[in-house]
Amino acid sequence: NLANNEQLDSFRTPSWFKNYLTKASEAAAAATAVTESELSNTKYTFPVITELWKTNSRVNELLGCSSSTHYLRADEVRQAVRSYVMRNNLNSEKQVKLDPVLVRLFKTKDESAMLIGWNELNNAVFDAMSPCSELSFVHFEQPIRINGHIQSIELECIDRNRKRQTFIRYLDTYQIDLNELCKRIRQGASVSAVISETDETRRTGRVIMAQGNQISFITRLLKDDYGVPSKYIKEI
Repeated sequence: NLANNEQLDSFRTPSWFKNYLTKASEAAAAATAVTESELSNTKYTFPVITELWKTNSRVNELLGCSSSTHYLRADEVRQAVRSYVMRNNLNSEKQVKLDPVLVRLFKTKDESAMLIGWNELNNAVFDAMSPCSELSFVHFEQPIRINGHIQSIELECIDRNRKRQTFIRYLDTYQIDLNELCKRIRQGASVSAVISETDETRRTGRVIMAQGNQISFITRLLKDDYGVPSKYIKEI
């Protein structure tokens, strides 16, 4: 009789080990549930955006940079210009004397006793540089740099085939989850919202199309749920 076999009993799993396995399994299931809950409730954090200026050979000596490319904030550029002028005794009351380095910024001026204002000098320096934007996301180790001034999220309502639709562009720039945003639009406005890849996708990134005029609702959604500042939302 197998039920009364003493040798077989010695190979059966001890009760304490069964309890251990049960508790370990329950703990693993609970940890998985918490992780999935945390992921589903992860809140989008709007990036820190810094407007930068890219140096080049025309301004490197003036700004005290090496021959390689540097990225500076606007206040750092102005401070570097002021330091150069003061260090080389080029300040003349409220104007600046031109030297060979400064003359390179102007195509129509020469060094002969020329004086220019501070605003004109600073504008010439910025005109000689290239703007770019740096986006720092909490989930990325390194910031993302974009050439040129960053585009705001565009909202546009268009009538097509007697149907009004709202288009949302430049969301990919800000690493916004388009599927999640479509879901929130459908739930909050009770309208259809889909992701579209059109001819303009290469320029604007993927586009969301929502049924009807949803500009007010989407603007409020972007501000309240995604923390997008008003300056980065543009209605066209």
